Amino acid sequence: MYPVPCQLLEVAVVPFPLIEVRHRHLLPGVYSCGTLYTSVRQKELGVAEVEILTLANHAEAINGLLYLSGAGWDVVTRAYPEGGLPAPHHFGIGVSVLVPWLEANRRHQLVILIESEDGGAPLMRAEGALEVGRPPGTPEGSDIRAVLAVDASIQFPAPGGYRLIAQVGPNQRTYPFRVVDQLQAPMRRAS
Repeated sequence: MYPVPCQLLEVAVVPFPLIEVRHRHLLPGVYSCGTLYTSVRQKELGVAEVEILTLANHAEAINGLLYLSGAGWDVVTRAYPEGGLPAPHHFGIGVSVLVPWLEANRRHQLVILIESEDGGAPLMRAEGALEVGRPPGTPEGSDIRAVLAVDASIQFPAPGGYRLIAQVGPNQRTYPFRVVDQLQAPMRRAS
């Protein structure tokens, strides 16, 4: 018997690629208190997870479909005139969340934020409750997908690294991107 008082759960342990997870007191895949392994399959434990997280020129969620235009970029170019300030950057955020069968019809807290790669106060924060039902005819045990889109307009304070973060329950997905400056040449008058 394991000497630490805890509820013993049989969970599937998924090792990181090319690394086998082991602990000298436990056999992989059997009897974990949840603190000794960092890569436990979320689906087996019934936890909602962020499946897709991306930046796009435009994002829209309609009738269970996620529409993305110009998605997947990771560089924001702040163009501004000499002596002027960069304009706010407008973009969309596309998110897909997978909810396990047993977690349907329950509320899940979803948080989306953008922050500097160094941390600090978020430049943008959106949060809300997500609840999905089981659609008629869905086979028992199936994951249920919920999609959403967020429009954002942010004045980035400086060039550098930033990250988009989406978190649902204990599960988090991060999308890093960079902001670069480009000085606009002065406009010439036609003669």
